[in-house]
Amino acid sequence: MNLDLLSKNKQKVIDYKNVLKSNNISIINKINKQSITRINRKGEDTIIDHVLTNRNQNGFSEIILKDTPLSDHKSIEFEMNVKSMKKSLIKKYKQTKTDYNKLKELLDMELKEKSTTSFKELQEIIIKLLPRLP
Repeated sequence: MNLDLLSKNKQKVIDYKNVLKSNNISIINKINKQSITRINRKGEDTIIDHVLTNRNQNGFSEIILKDTPLSDHKSIEFEMNVKSMKKSLIKKYKQTKTDYNKLKELLDMELKEKSTTSFKELQEIIIKLLPRLP
């Protein structure tokens, strides 16, 4: 389901925000034209990628949106200020960042001699290439 947060007057977006609010879930994204996550096929700015939390928003730094060579969606990066959260709520997660430029470079080399590739084959190639990323 692609709900564009810039579409403030659409009932589905209003309902979505109400459901989130009633469950104490916040949208971390800034909702403005400078914070778009994708330009749709009509060339319109959209925010269809949402970062949600059930924690106090003060614990998050500003979201950084970056263009990626492998997707028409921007990658979304943010940091959590763990000091602002209770220690009992913190779980340790391994953080990884994908170098999409390097992945595209490896993918281009891998696909150079193939004329067609199914989505399944592409998925298998990407899985094989991921360990080769820095």
